[in-house]
Amino acid sequence: MVAKAFPETVLGRAVLRDGFQYSRNDAIERTQMDSGLARGRLYNSNPLARVPCKFSWDEFQVAFFEAWLQTVANRGASWFTIYLPLEGVSYRQVLARVAQVPPRIPRGSVKMAVAIEFEIHDSLIVPDGIVELVIEFGADGIPTIAAALAETSLAPAFEAWAEGFAA
Repeated sequence: MVAKAFPETVLGRAVLRDGFQYSRNDAIERTQMDSGLARGRLYNSNPLARVPCKFSWDEFQVAFFEAWLQTVANRGASWFTIYLPLEGVSYRQVLARVAQVPPRIPRGSVKMAVAIEFEIHDSLIVPDGIVELVIEFGADGIPTIAAALAETSLAPAFEAWAEGFAA
C-alpha cells in the first residue's frame, strides 16, 4: 500500500519554528532491578518523534488543509508522506500524521501563520527500486544513483511554484 502524500503543490512546504529541537522518543523501556543492572526491552523498533512546523497560508489554503485533514488524512489519524527540513537545509521525505493543530494566527490582512505538529516515523523513505539499484550496481554506482535522485527532486518545481505564488 502506498501512503498518501501531503498536498504541497497547494499548501507548500513546512518551515521549522524558531528554537526547534528535534528529538526522538525512547525505543527501549528500562526496568530497574533490586540488584544488578537495569533490564532493557526494545518496545518500538521505529520510535515516533514530534516535529513542530509552521506554514504561512491564505484563507483558501487554510480551508483546503482543513478539508484535506477531514477527508484524506482521516482527521489526522491516517499516515501520509511529507517533506520536512529535518537535516538542516535539505528536505527529507518522512511518514507522518497530524498530531496537533493549534489555532491560526492572522498575519497582516492576507496570510495566516498555521502551526502544525507532526508525529513522524523517524526512518528514511527511499523511492521504490533504489535498494535494488544499489545491490545491482554496488558501491561504485552510488554517485550515479545520487545524481539520478537529484534530478527527480521536487525542489526546482517547488521554487518555481513559490515564485509564481509570490508574484
